[in-house]
Amino acid sequence: MDHPGRLIKTYRERCGLTQAELAAQWHGPGCGVSVRYVQEVEAGQRRLRDPQVLRRLSALLGIPLWLFGLDEYDPDTGALSGPHLLALLEQLICHAWQVRRSAPLPVIEQAVALPRMLIERYRALGEPRFLRLAAQVERLEAVLAVEQKRYPQALAHFQRMYATAQQLGEPDTLAIALMGIGTELERANRLPEAVEALEAASRLATRASRAVERLVSAYLARAYASVHDERHFGRAIERALCLASSAYGAEQGEAFVFQPLSGVLAEQSYGLLDLQQPRQALALKPRLLQQIAAERNSWLRAWIPLDWARAWLLLGEVEASVQELRDFLQHSLALGSPHMISRAFRHKRLLERYETASVRLLSEELEELACSLPAESVAEDHYGLASDDRH
Repeated sequence: MDHPGRLIKTYRERCGLTQAELAAQWHGPGCGVSVRYVQEVEAGQRRLRDPQVLRRLSALLGIPLWLFGLDEYDPDTGALSGPHLLALLEQLICHAWQVRRSAPLPVIEQAVALPRMLIERYRALGEPRFLRLAAQVERLEAVLAVEQKRYPQALAHFQRMYATAQQLGEPDTLAIALMGIGTELERANRLPEAVEALEAASRLATRASRAVERLVSAYLARAYASVHDERHFGRAIERALCLASSAYGAEQGEAFVFQPLSGVLAEQSYGLLDLQQPRQALALKPRLLQQIAAERNSWLRAWIPLDWARAWLLLGEVEASVQELRDFLQHSLALGSPHMISRAFRHKRLLERYETASVRLLSEELEELACSLPAESVAEDHYGLASDDRH
């Protein structure tokens, strides 16, 4: 670009504006310049060096910023627009999901804060890619609400995700939103409604990506197990296993699906326990641990000992259940999740039916620990009482 005046003239004429009309709007309504000033700019006799003036003319005349040698980011106003905003949002959401798998809850909360702020600030954008990313931020908010033990809010976030997904009409986003709704209904012990939502998600998932179908099939299997439907559980989990990939994060795309093989195996373990098959759940342990290590899935590594604690208790092996619960509690405290910690206390209450020395010692230790924890972390609630919910 030899001087910006040529561009300004070209785009002014494309907009059907006269030099006088442009002059009147140069700095905004009621803040114009003289016609001679515009003539001198367009002729290259007067240089424009103020980036804010160039940004103003870019917005007024529809001139791409890069033609002025400017970036989409405005350092004076902090504004982003166009492809830069969408690319940044996508990177932030991907980062938040990666953090979700490996970091304590306070770090996850920080990772979600920036995409939340950007979605709120630019909510007027209505293009499909922005709506797709806005739906994914609602999903992140829902997962965060679960870990904070704000279960009704989690359902509300998934319902808002579904409303956004309906604007898009895309199977991937619709299926994930319905899956989230179904999962939260299951947690609230509204099991028939949960199965209905997850079956609807499953039907949509057949038209979605492989990764989304895998994710939905695994969660549908768990819902079937919650209502003791062993036949449909077996079909759904086999479908998920067939679709599973051992490559962590593979195929996530803009649906941000991080459900590798370890996640599917964990849902299988969960379902087997709901179906009162603890030996089969324990038999998965070596494979699960190997896959979790390969995928570096810290949150799943933290959760899975609770499955084994439940399995041993179903078998009447109280000491083994106590040991697995200690492992689960240690990981829960490290991650700082009220949801996880509350499930440790719930299992402790089940163990207290057995008056063994190890149970009494564990109970005393947890009662002492409870004094230093937020009340919501140790308070009993009715969510997930149909089974020990895990997310």
